[in-house]
Amino acid sequence: MRTLRTLSLIGLTAGALFSAQASADVWSKASVDLVGVQPDGTDQTYVYLTDTAEGSPLFTKRFFRVKGTNYAQALEVLLAASIEGRKVHILSNVDQVGPNDVAVISVLYLTRELVPQ
Repeated sequence: MRTLRTLSLIGLTAGALFSAQASADVWSKASVDLVGVQPDGTDQTYVYLTDTAEGSPLFTKRFFRVKGTNYAQALEVLLAASIEGRKVHILSNVDQVGPNDVAVISVLYLTRELVPQ
């Protein structure tokens, strides 16, 4: 009985680890290149971002869609970042989608960090 419980626990843990790896999103800090809203009634917020990581950035001028229905707040954050030259901190699936697919931002923060000139 104890062996069966241990094997079940190992299988459950391995499954959880595999699921977590398969759906892991990436945190990035980025500069805003272009921002806009789709005016077709869906109120989707779209943005082009460039990863500001030194060395090897994950993306350059990449197209993203902001997830959720808070498009007005997302647009405010992105416009503030663009106007003030500040970075945004995002959680996205950019490393899980193809180079021609639209990556999705699930969390968006405005930072105090300025984009280097």
